[in-house]
Amino acid sequence: MINTISRLAAAAVFAVATTATAQYPTRQIQVYMPGAPGGSFDTMTRLVTTKLADNLKQPVVVENIPGAGGTLAIDRCLKAEADGYNVCIGYVGNLAIAPYLYPDLKYDPVKDVKPVALLGSVSFVLAVPASSPFKTVDDLVKFARANPGKLNYASSGNGTGAHVGAEMMKAYGKLDMVHVPYQGNAPASIALLGGHVDWSFEALPTAIPNVKAGKLRALATSAPQRAAELPDVPTMAEQGFPGFDLQSWVAVVVPAKTPDSAIRVLNAEINKILASPELKQQYATRGAVPMGGTPEQFATYLKSEMAQYGKVMGKAKAD
Repeated sequence: MINTISRLAAAAVFAVATTATAQYPTRQIQVYMPGAPGGSFDTMTRLVTTKLADNLKQPVVVENIPGAGGTLAIDRCLKAEADGYNVCIGYVGNLAIAPYLYPDLKYDPVKDVKPVALLGSVSFVLAVPASSPFKTVDDLVKFARANPGKLNYASSGNGTGAHVGAEMMKAYGKLDMVHVPYQGNAPASIALLGGHVDWSFEALPTAIPNVKAGKLRALATSAPQRAAELPDVPTMAEQGFPGFDLQSWVAVVVPAKTPDSAIRVLNAEINKILASPELKQQYATRGAVPMGGTPEQFATYLKSEMAQYGKVMGKAKAD
């Protein structure tokens, strides 16, 4: 009799758990997005979350939280309930670089979050305003060496890809230039377009429209190969910075105690969206590359990125 009751109880628990998993999500999902609206990662994320809302038949609301290189958004997200309804947007800055930049960082990118899926990656363009006298990277470097501390450059915040790229350039070229951080890609781009700063590493998706419209001049691209969207623009490696490779990525993570069942649902749906011809085309026109993969693959990738940027930040500080 006891065995029968135990079996019935176990079956009931399994049925409830199965139903709960099948039902997720049953209400709105909140997405904590670092940076201001309109930036490249904001756009890449919203292209996915719009489809995610359609597929899951639940609202997916994106809240922009600029500041501190994207760490404020992660911190806010991790303080929310770990129930699958609070989703954090991470990227190279607030996950792989932040531990080396902020000694008082309030979270551990490995222990305090669970990876869900990589969304996509972008490379950068070293861009100057169209009115700038600089026509090549060599022009900019020569001026910087002759005038230490005179040139300034924008970034989307401390520890972001644009900031780290500039630090790499300064360290490798032994240059003295002034960093002007903004709260996101969009404000940094506006500053560059307005001539308030001399140059910036602009995310490729953000830079392309302005370069093609003649509002910005592209001096170099940051990946090892030339960008298909800007085939006439040489790479940094081609212009005196051998081995220069700056690429950034955006991803979905959740608070560490989030149920694996919710993570599996989110991962499956995100991968389905990233594999769709429509999303691939939307990313391609913006100079972005869809990634995807399993949470385990993302976890391995994050650890390798943290190791790589630990060396980069160490070199920048040493120089």
